[in-house]
Amino acid sequence: MADKKKKSTIVAPAIPMSIPTGEKTAMVDVHAVQDRRGVAINRVGVSPVKFPLIVRTQSGKKQETLGVFELYGSLPKEVKGTNMSRFVEVLLENRKQPLSGDNFQQLLHQLKTKLGNSNDVYISASFNYFMTKLTPATKREHIVGYPCKFIGNLIHGQYYFTVQTTVDVAAYCPCSKEMCLVDKEKDIGRGAHAQRSTIELQVRTNPPQPGLWIEDMVHMCETSGSAELYPLLKRPDEKFVTEQGYGNPKYVEDIARDVMLKVKALKEAQWARISVTNAESIHPHDVEAIVEMSKKGGRWFSTNRGHM
Repeated sequence: MADKKKKSTIVAPAIPMSIPTGEKTAMVDVHAVQDRRGVAINRVGVSPVKFPLIVRTQSGKKQETLGVFELYGSLPKEVKGTNMSRFVEVLLENRKQPLSGDNFQQLLHQLKTKLGNSNDVYISASFNYFMTKLTPATKREHIVGYPCKFIGNLIHGQYYFTVQTTVDVAAYCPCSKEMCLVDKEKDIGRGAHAQRSTIELQVRTNPPQPGLWIEDMVHMCETSGSAELYPLLKRPDEKFVTEQGYGNPKYVEDIARDVMLKVKALKEAQWARISVTNAESIHPHDVEAIVEMSKKGGRWFSTNRGHM
């Protein structure tokens, strides 16, 4: 028999188990590479970043809470990318001092210095702010958490600081009450459909910081609905709230306008945006009203229309 042909074998070169350290190679900063597409970025950054936040109360105390931060900066058209680590570094470098609405301007300037080429720098912190509240009839004490937000902008060196809070109230429909009245003189009827109304209020002031007290903003919202909402209600409280709402029916437009009137009465207020959403109880959709106004030369003017 003929001898079988021997199979040829290829031996792969050995792969080094470690990278040679004799020479140091400089790492390329890809972010700094010039971009030739000619498209500027409005904002680029990081979100959400959870970090401790301290909020001053109107009584002079401090409330510790969890802040959920958003940090952004603009990017020129010729720069390929931003360095994302610099955004978080700003928070870490300030961890020894309480972050609050009082030092947002300082944070923005620090971030602008780190980014170097941003003309629009933005930092916001969302948090829950807790307040004690009494039931209307039985005067039982309980705690309510209100979603709030601090928003800071540094645009071409101009500083803007906005305080935002979200408050739920009750809204009773004027139309359904009118249609269901059986004795208009005694204001007696078969009812009026009610819905939960959510008010989002944003206000800027002059000077920008510290802005409005959250307690005052909550009060403006809660007194603009048909009735306030309470996590805890005993039977006398429930009777009080129901009768109060029935006797004070309001459209979504009424609530938005009433909140704006309260803001306009504040000397320090310079800009405000109110968004009111009613979760309808007899329709499968919600209804919404938005009012935005700005003060110039002591007079208030309508600005943006609808959603921003």
